[in-house]
Amino acid sequence: MGECGERSYLNSDEGSHFWIITEFSDMETATAYQAWTLATLVLGVSSIVWIVVLRNAAGLVL
Repeated sequence: MGECGERSYLNSDEGSHFWIITEFSDMETATAYQAWTLATLVLGVSSIVWIVVLRNAAGLVL
């Protein structure tokens, strides 16, 4: 936990897979953070696109 009680995903129990992959692949931590950030961006953008496609397929307009 942070000083103000905030919780970082990568420091929580749920983020342990991040550290496992980083350690077993001998990846530098900075590189792993960059890959994680890029993957999160791609997932977010693709989710937005998918939602728009499904809404248009259902006949709903934004």
